[in-house]
Amino acid sequence: MPAGASCLTSFQSTFRCQTWEEPEAALPAFAPALLLAAIYLVLSFRLTEFRGFFEIDPDEGNNLIKALLLDRGHAFLSEIWSDQPPLFAYVLWGVFELFGWKVGVARQVVLVTSAILVFALYDSVRLAATRHHGVLAAHLGAGASVLLLLFASGFGVLRVSVMIGLPAIALAALAVWIALRAAGFGGEIPARE
Repeated sequence: MPAGASCLTSFQSTFRCQTWEEPEAALPAFAPALLLAAIYLVLSFRLTEFRGFFEIDPDEGNNLIKALLLDRGHAFLSEIWSDQPPLFAYVLWGVFELFGWKVGVARQVVLVTSAILVFALYDSVRLAATRHHGVLAAHLGAGASVLLLLFASGFGVLRVSVMIGLPAIALAALAVWIALRAAGFGGEIPARE
């Protein structure tokens, strides 16, 4: 009988003994991925020097100018030519309105989206691998996938460049993570027959 439950033996034989226990507070399964993304973001802000550079990539100016033109009242796609979806330009415009018109602010937005990518990649791999390989192997595989991402050629520059590529990939990875969660991945390991 659980601790704190007291039922008389004669009472148990007649009626079912009910206990009122406090539910255990458990962390969500995606807590390790969230913690890893937070550590990555804090270390990136502290250790990466990206605020002082005038230009990391020539394409940065295109996205910054789109946000500036939106601020000046120009309509997207009718007055601003772009071969890319407008979400990133609108996000930059909104962030600039809140925190000021500095390139470092835009680079921080991209750095936050790279932390979203780290979160979504880690937890998506964990969710997909848990069912077939167990929890420990899933976390090891997820950690390895994040390490491969962090050491991938060009990722160090892309994670702070004001370009649409990394935010788009992060949004796609987040969509995959949501789909995996909705499909019920990451549940109990099925019994082997």
